[in-house]
Amino acid sequence: EGRLHLLAYGLGASASGIQRELLGWASAGRSAWMTDPTHRFVEIAVDPRHRGRRIASRLMDELDAHLARLDVTTTQGESLDEPAARALAARHGFAMSGLSSTMGIDPRTVRPLPLPPEVTVVPFSALDDPEPVWALDLEVSRDIPNEPVNDVPLDEWAQRFWRSPLIDEDASLAAFVDGELVAITMIRINRDSGRAQNDLAGTRRPYRGRGI
Repeated sequence: EGRLHLLAYGLGASASGIQRELLGWASAGRSAWMTDPTHRFVEIAVDPRHRGRRIASRLMDELDAHLARLDVTTTQGESLDEPAARALAARHGFAMSGLSSTMGIDPRTVRPLPLPPEVTVVPFSALDDPEPVWALDLEVSRDIPNEPVNDVPLDEWAQRFWRSPLIDEDASLAAFVDGELVAITMIRINRDSGRAQNDLAGTRRPYRGRGI
């Protein structure tokens, strides 16, 4: 909502003549799923081969002007933990509010822990109704720090996540206790690269601490 998307191009020579080359992109706006209507986000990415040319700064200037027109009071962004990214954020008035880490592992080296006997686990491909998964997703997502999530309409959630490339239906799992959905893990997979990402793993509060 109120989003602005920018692309930065440069001109380069090739065997076929002068061609446009994508140097970077930027995006800013309000997430419709956030609880705070004055909360906005910014995202900027620049091709590492073209850094040091103030491309990110020029994109940020455009985003700042756009967000000012929206009467924004809080803007949140994320960056790599590197000097150039921190310097860019500081120049535009950002202050660090939190740190996060990305961890990786080869799943072939992991020995699965035993499930509690009362728990039944099935893949998303065995589920027919998205509504229980949607409700659990919203419930556990509210416990994620610095991400104030509002109620997301079921149809919007389903359009983005249900039967979509963002969720691998065989790797993503749902855990049930006495027929009640109590936990989920949502996994996306790029089989060409042999890589996967855990988008969410969450358990309803009454069932936490049981090893589910």
